[in-house]
Amino acid sequence: FLPIDGFLNGEGHTVINTSYHCQNKRYNGIVDLIEGAIPFRNSKPLKPTDLLIVDSNWTNIDLISLNDRKDNISPYYSEKFVAESAIGIIPHSEIKQYFHFMDNWYVPIFSTNKKQEKIIYNGLSVVFGYFPDIIVTELDYNRLYENNKPTRFLAYILLYLSRVLILLGIVYVILLSIKFLIIKLLK
Repeated sequence: FLPIDGFLNGEGHTVINTSYHCQNKRYNGIVDLIEGAIPFRNSKPLKPTDLLIVDSNWTNIDLISLNDRKDNISPYYSEKFVAESAIGIIPHSEIKQYFHFMDNWYVPIFSTNKKQEKIIYNGLSVVFGYFPDIIVTELDYNRLYENNKPTRFLAYILLYLSRVLILLGIVYVILLSIKFLIIKLLK
């Protein structure tokens, strides 16, 4: 869920589409990890396609809590929240590529501030093109960016500027290495 007015500030809510067992039955549907629950509508588990249709049935969302210390109430399944959010899907291949990047390049930087470390590595994954793409419908894409065009433009400028600076840095290091190699060979 990407709230139209807050997604650029990091607001949103993530669920996972998976198969699971609940009440002695096997289901394929959404599991809400943060709420620790499985959302049901009319006694059927929610599926990703159900999120694309916001209608009066949103008042019939029930959560089956997977944690007995948690209530069955969530702000994320109200008709208002869903209507004011774009629904994005991150393909498994994108997530796999992201974690492959992290597995190959992660080195602990901060022992006490993991939030800063996450920001740094997510930033690197964006610059190098490994951060997962979120796929939205064309209508939702337009809703997300209609009031954020300047911010989006600036983000693209900074992204490509970062990539150019990294490439220039690599070229500079290569040229310096060649220069030193030539000087060494001429001695």
